[in-house]
Amino acid sequence: MQAVDAPPLTAVARLASRAFRVTILAAGLLLAVVVLGNLVFGQKTTWAWGGIKCGDLVQHYGAGLLWSEGRIEELYRGFRFGSFLNTWTQELDPGAGPGRMERFNYVYAPLVAWTASAATAWDYGTWVNAWLVLSLAAWIGAFLCLRAWVPNVFRLDFTTLVLYFGFPAFYWGLVPGQNTALTLAIACSALLLQARARPLAAGLVMGCAFYKPQLMPALFLFMACGGHARFCAGLALGNLAWLGLGGLLCGVPAHHYWLESLADMARGLQFQKPGMNQSWSGLLPGIPLLGPVLALGIPVAAGCWMRGRLGPAPALACALAAGLAAAPYLGYYELLLGVPWWWWTFRKHGGTSAAVLYYILAWAAVAGLLLQQSITAPLLTLWLVLTLRRSARAPGPGGASGGSPAAAARP
Repeated sequence: MQAVDAPPLTAVARLASRAFRVTILAAGLLLAVVVLGNLVFGQKTTWAWGGIKCGDLVQHYGAGLLWSEGRIEELYRGFRFGSFLNTWTQELDPGAGPGRMERFNYVYAPLVAWTASAATAWDYGTWVNAWLVLSLAAWIGAFLCLRAWVPNVFRLDFTTLVLYFGFPAFYWGLVPGQNTALTLAIACSALLLQARARPLAAGLVMGCAFYKPQLMPALFLFMACGGHARFCAGLALGNLAWLGLGGLLCGVPAHHYWLESLADMARGLQFQKPGMNQSWSGLLPGIPLLGPVLALGIPVAAGCWMRGRLGPAPALACALAAGLAAAPYLGYYELLLGVPWWWWTFRKHGGTSAAVLYYILAWAAVAGLLLQQSITAPLLTLWLVLTLRRSARAPGPGGASGGSPAAAARP
């Protein structure tokens, strides 16, 4: 058979190709710089936005300190947690300057603080390095799960490695010390179980991410509307197991304080840097009930639209992306959770345009934070709609399900 010459690239395709090559060249250098910076400057911190370590890493260690001292109410009530972190980080690094986070409660579940209290046996420098190793291991583990899901989609080549490990949101979460890489690893483990026809186990594993409770309703609604009842049952059991274990180890009063803290955050009483929330609620804060309506409406609409059109694994990947668009709070680092759906659609549709588009989203979230404007939600929703539309029309590599023979047989 005579080979057919490829059509010439359009101007847009050439631009996307150049941007793709620049991304590849920059990613390796970025990884080296960020890891080195963490090792050299990781112990220099202040509890104020803009510090090198000012995110979940500092919060969890500080929460562990208070928990080990029995000061549980101080974590969740009266916005005293921020004041404690100001004082503690100033003692830890006097040259960093005073912290500026006064009106701040701990918003993670008591079981997280209880677990972190065990790590306070280490000095803070050891904790920083351990967190770096954990984040990198989670990022690698997530990649291995994606690769095991469908090898011909997540194929092991130079482009895949550099594009994945150069994803901007990973580094913007790694520098302040966020835990989103761990959440992605949990999600990708559940995704792999979905692909191997173990939906109940997948739901149980996904329930381990209950420390991010706002993610759970979106996943449940999308998967329920998509017809994945056993996954939903596993997710519900996983959430109940988390709460049961937390109640057993931490007590019921601690959970009551935690719910109060979440309610204060939902009412806007907790300090929040302008532009930090890149969701629709952050963009249009004056519209009553916008957050709850979107949190329910987007997963339901997307799940019904894709019902019967995606296999179990891509459905979960899509649910994670829909959860981002529906989230009442969306930090720039949360875009990590859209990586499975982004990569699936990138390999499914071919070319570099899909990859570049999600990279633009990742940088838009950071730009919105720096500009103190919420600009990501419209772009994210548009990207989700476009990928849903394409996925509803065309099967992907390895079949629509990413490994399910029944779905692969669909036209």
